[in-house]
Amino acid sequence: METKNKLTPYKVVHPSEILKEELQARGIKQKDFAAAIGIQPSNFNAIINGKKNITKSIAEKIAENLGGITADFWIKVQKAYNESIKQEIKPIIQKEEESKEIAILRHFATIENELSILRRLLIAH
Repeated sequence: METKNKLTPYKVVHPSEILKEELQARGIKQKDFAAAIGIQPSNFNAIINGKKNITKSIAEKIAENLGGITADFWIKVQKAYNESIKQEIKPIIQKEEESKEIAILRHFATIENELSILRRLLIAH
């Protein structure tokens, strides 16, 4: 019988946070793990600090070298994190766009006002 968990996490975390904890729990040094999965320590550091995403190929390498957690898990967590960020950023982007639209409208209103003054001056002469 399949049980479906309908709980939604309070905050979606970057998969690197889970990976970092997993490596610590297993006593694996990040430098050693980077070598095991065949990437430069600097690139792994960017992943482990959440500056780079876990790609499908990296997820597969992690799964191969970190038994018990599938590549699919890492990909799903990364996808959920990316979607969460999009949802957080969306209102900010909308506000910025609205602010730009308001600034443009004010600019055109100013130009329209100046044209109106010029028209009156031309008619007067």
